[in-house]
Amino acid sequence: METILVLAVVSVPVLALAGVLVGIAALVRLKGLRRRLDELESRQAVGPAYPLAQRFRELQDRVAALEDRSGDAAPASASVPETEADAVAPAPPEPPKPPSPPEPLVVAPAAPPPPFDETAPPAPPPSGPPPPAPERPRIEWERWIGVRGAAAAGGVVLALASLLFFQYSIEHGLISPTMRVVFGVVAGLVCLVASEWLVRRDQPAAGNALAGAGVVILYGATWAAQNLYGLIGTVPAFVLMILITATCVVLAVARQARFIAVLGLLGGFATPLLVASEVDSPAALFGYILLLDLGLLWLARARGWPLLAVLSLLGTALHQALWIFTDMDAERAGLGLVILAVFGLAFLLFGLRDEESSPLWRATRAGGVAIPFAFALHFAGHAGLAENPWPLGGLLLVLSAGACWLDHRGTRGAAATAAAAVLGVVVLWFLDHRLTPALAWQAVALCAVLAGLFTGAAELALRRGGDRRLGLGALVSATAFTVLLAFAAVEGQVIRPWPWVVGWAVLGAMLVLHARWPGRAWAQLPAGLAPALGLFLAAERHGRSADGLEPWAWFGLVAAAALVWQVVGLLSRGEASRSWAEHTAAGSALALMPAAAVLTAAHRGEGLAGLVVLGVLGVLAALAATRLPSGWWLLATAAVTAFWQSVVYLDVRRVVAAAAEGGVALGLLALAPVLLTLWPAAVPAAFRGSRAGWWGAALAGPFWFPVLGAAFEDRFGDGAIGLLPLMLGALALVAALWVRPRLDDAPGARRTALVWYLGVALSLVAVAIPLQLENEWVTIGWAVNGLALIALWVRLDHPGLKLFGLTLLGAATVRLVANPEVLSYHVPSVLPVVNWLAYSYLVPAAALVLAMRLLRSREVERLRGWEERWYPGARPLGAAACGLAAVVVVFAWINLAIADAFATGSALELSLERLPARDVTTSVAWAAYALVLLAVGVRSRSGSLRWLSLGILVLTLGKVFLHDLGELEDLYRVASLVGLAVSLIVVSLIYQRFVFRASAGEGS
Repeated sequence: METILVLAVVSVPVLALAGVLVGIAALVRLKGLRRRLDELESRQAVGPAYPLAQRFRELQDRVAALEDRSGDAAPASASVPETEADAVAPAPPEPPKPPSPPEPLVVAPAAPPPPFDETAPPAPPPSGPPPPAPERPRIEWERWIGVRGAAAAGGVVLALASLLFFQYSIEHGLISPTMRVVFGVVAGLVCLVASEWLVRRDQPAAGNALAGAGVVILYGATWAAQNLYGLIGTVPAFVLMILITATCVVLAVARQARFIAVLGLLGGFATPLLVASEVDSPAALFGYILLLDLGLLWLARARGWPLLAVLSLLGTALHQALWIFTDMDAERAGLGLVILAVFGLAFLLFGLRDEESSPLWRATRAGGVAIPFAFALHFAGHAGLAENPWPLGGLLLVLSAGACWLDHRGTRGAAATAAAAVLGVVVLWFLDHRLTPALAWQAVALCAVLAGLFTGAAELALRRGGDRRLGLGALVSATAFTVLLAFAAVEGQVIRPWPWVVGWAVLGAMLVLHARWPGRAWAQLPAGLAPALGLFLAAERHGRSADGLEPWAWFGLVAAAALVWQVVGLLSRGEASRSWAEHTAAGSALALMPAAAVLTAAHRGEGLAGLVVLGVLGVLAALAATRLPSGWWLLATAAVTAFWQSVVYLDVRRVVAAAAEGGVALGLLALAPVLLTLWPAAVPAAFRGSRAGWWGAALAGPFWFPVLGAAFEDRFGDGAIGLLPLMLGALALVAALWVRPRLDDAPGARRTALVWYLGVALSLVAVAIPLQLENEWVTIGWAVNGLALIALWVRLDHPGLKLFGLTLLGAATVRLVANPEVLSYHVPSVLPVVNWLAYSYLVPAAALVLAMRLLRSREVERLRGWEERWYPGARPLGAAACGLAAVVVVFAWINLAIADAFATGSALELSLERLPARDVTTSVAWAAYALVLLAVGVRSRSGSLRWLSLGILVLTLGKVFLHDLGELEDLYRVASLVGLAVSLIVVSLIYQRFVFRASAGEGS
């Protein structure tokens, strides 16, 4: 042990001596190089060759650069000529050229020029190309390591040895506390004095290293005297640390040595770690670090060494993290927040400098703000460290103000990044704390103040013509806090929503203010939608609570939230701002409907009030849509209002029926579709350029029809339910008649309005038919309605009318041909042929034929671009389908009429039983129908009908030969064959007389 002690004691002077010897060796080597260069210069001849002279000048420049490097004061380009004159050297003589006398050399010498031969060729004129850039000097690693590296290593090792010696003496009690401090002070001072001696002896590298070691030793001695041994108080210790820091700064500035500054920084930050103290004094610790940071930051600014600022920031963050995560408790959380704020401001203020554009300075400024934000997350995530939000909020305010300042001074995106960081801290605080009403008010106030800070900074920058990107932080903070308060409304202990309402109002006002910025008028939209979401969540969570608001207060709050945006839309100035205010008014009115529905479900006795509030919200949304104007918002208003009124009524219909309020509920439900159906007709100028507005108005009746049907049945029963769609269709018809003369100056809008109003009216009639009628009347009604739609399409060219009409005609055809229920509609008739089957089939067949005639001449020429791919060959497929359907329907009627005439039971049925009279009649009827189709085909020159007739005739032949001849007997067989023969002869005559002769005549 004693041997180790002796070695430790001796190592300090030995290491110091080693550092001095390394410096002396470097000095001797430099002097030898200089002596050799002098000898070479003395040997130079009077007229040396140009390459040799250039080589001597390069060697001289290297010597000068080597001398300058040893003092850390030489520029990087010392070995390169600074001017054009320095680069000019004498050239070998050449014989003069008689034709052109030499031009004088024009140079701007920065030093006495070398000997110049007048017979040399002239230098290029100044107007020529610029001289090539000087080559960058090579780094001579051997010299760097041998001189500066060895000196630096010696200083570091000496400092470490001193600190380890102190630690050893402390552990073993070899030296008294007083002597330990005295030895440390003496050693530090000796290092400083020795460093000055070395610098004066042209050994700046070794001197700077020794000075750095002395500074580290003095820091350690002062810290030990105050914290470990109590030899001096806090004030003397601070004074001594200030003196040491000042000494370090003075030495670094005087010698222009960044190395001393870096060593002082490392030693200053390493002292509290290497010489540990059992006394937990954060005030003393961070007071010392603050003094150290201030000195280093000042030095970094004064000498232009931003690396010191970055290292100082990292060292400070290290000490802050060690204390916060290991020693700080809840009682000292406030002190921790103050420490973070003070250091953040220090790095922010010292990093602000207009002329500084170095990335390291920008990193210092950004880190001074960002690092405290990272620690703030730790505080927010632990309830015990930030129970009250205001201490943490104070730190966020300071950091946010600094970020806004940075953004204003040119650090782009600093405010927006700080706003996002603030949001993360606040969200974490909300998630980790169960809010009481008092804490809710404080949290809302903090959110408003933070958002107000960003908004105020953005407005100030806008008025001064600053960077508009500063407003992004205001937008992020206000929008995010508004949404955050919407989700915070589900907090269990905050039953009454007044804190959130106040927060939405304040933050919404900020967003409205921010919407005045060019290109950001949309900022109003989240201000309207977030409160709607918050009220829905609050109503869902607390709407049933006895301690919450009364139902009328809830409904009033919902209506007031929608009315506010109506006022904002009316008062807005500027096209973009007003447009987005109206979008917000319409969107918020519709977004508030779920809250009204939830409240109605929570208070079923207030069902009528819920329907009224939903109707009011729908009217407000329609008003905003009209002011925009926007047909899409009107369409959305009709659909959304109908949906939520349907949900509310179906939820409370039993309560309404029990209270005998069914008639009132039916009236309230009917009022909304009446208003919305007539709305565009009342103000056609607002929607003449938007088809969606007419869609919404026309479809209002169908949107409300299901819930109106339920309310109608609850009040009047289902005996006259068909009147409801008829009344809604009549309403659409009235709207069409009203709007037609008011849109004479807008033919496109008038056609759209009439098409949709009249189309919906006919569609509602089609719905009324199966509701009020039954059996064959449904089919007849659909067929007639389909024909009416096709006729309307002839007047108003809209493909939707044609498609809907064809759909109804197709549905009627399927009901007549493929519906087995048609056999059970009625018992067999007394009168054959002339009975219910005749009008049930022949009326739809006639409708199909008329629809075919209307479509055949117009269908192809009215095709839209998207329809052409469905019409190969440009043929009227809709007309052909109607004609084919008519043929099939009549053919089905023929068979059913024959089956009805020969029926013997109580029900009409299609039987495969062998009945000779029925089978013969069927064969003759088929042949006759084929002849009729052939005649019509010949008359109308329709090849399709002729082919259909031939098909039915072939079918008849097959029936006769495969069925009739094998089953019929006697006269029935004869009659069947005779009828078939007559039909074939007539067909032959018709084709010979009317088809092929006409073709031959046309060909001739």
